[in-house]
Amino acid sequence: MGRQGVAGYHASQPAGLSAAYRVLESRRLCEDLVLGYLSVDFSFTDRPPRPRGPPLAA
Repeated sequence: MGRQGVAGYHASQPAGLSAAYRVLESRRLCEDLVLGYLSVDFSFTDRPPRPRGPPLAA
């Protein structure tokens, strides 16, 4: 994917979209590597929020 892929993905998102991240868990696997699990809520500045769905099954 690389930097260009990430930049292209973000550039393709609709205007006014924002994301609020919450770190659920993180682990340092070695000196320069971290594994993390996050939750994200997406919202728009010009629309009411949509209700959150049920959590995904583990």
